[in-house]
Amino acid sequence: LYGNPFLVVLDEPNSNLDMEGERALAEAILAIKARRGIVAIVAHRPNILTTVDFVLMMKEGRMHMFGTKQSVLSKLFPMSQVNTAGLQPVSNSPRLPN
Repeated sequence: LYGNPFLVVLDEPNSNLDMEGERALAEAILAIKARRGIVAIVAHRPNILTTVDFVLMMKEGRMHMFGTKQSVLSKLFPMSQVNTAGLQPVSNSPRLPN
């Protein structure tokens, strides 16, 4: 990233990425966090959430749920769909509810 920004906002950053692209994206997000930057991600594919600490779910323009990644995802998906990291591989990734 140019200039090492403190805040990075990503809108559907993984919508058209293959697994290699998703790994590169995750590494970039983790690098920003390692230097104490903030990354805000808008996503419908929850597999990108492996890199986040907290999840804010919006519904009809209002906050619907907020909490740690694990606490929010465990409410959204049955445990049979969510692995211990709270996510599935890209090929089997469920979409977040609208």
